Amino acid sequence: MPPRQTVTWNRLMREVAAESINRKPCVIGGERLTVELDESLFSKRKGNSGRVYPQQWVLGGVCRETGECFLVQVADRSSKTLIPVVKEYVRPVLRSLPMNAERIAPSKRKATQTCV
Repeated sequence: MPPRQTVTWNRLMREVAAESINRKPCVIGGERLTVELDESLFSKRKGNSGRVYPQQWVLGGVCRETGECFLVQVADRSSKTLIPVVKEYVRPVLRSLPMNAERIAPSKRKATQTCV
């Protein structure tokens, strides 16, 4: 296969993969699964020299147990921006504590749970 054809084929495969990912976002997490979230700042500048490129915030998540993950570009890392993204990509888990939770864990007077 000629080199130009290989480059064209690779470009086409990347476009197909990107379209597939964009059409159906991966929803991760669930009951008894741990999802780790982190935001990162991507930029091209190295060693404080050269051209200044725009900075891009990216929110990522990884399920510890299954290895599924997602990366999403976000405008900033404010809660107004991040919470809707988390709700879209992380499967919600609803749990309730039993009525006698204080008797089960007397050392913990107040039990708290964060649900997305």
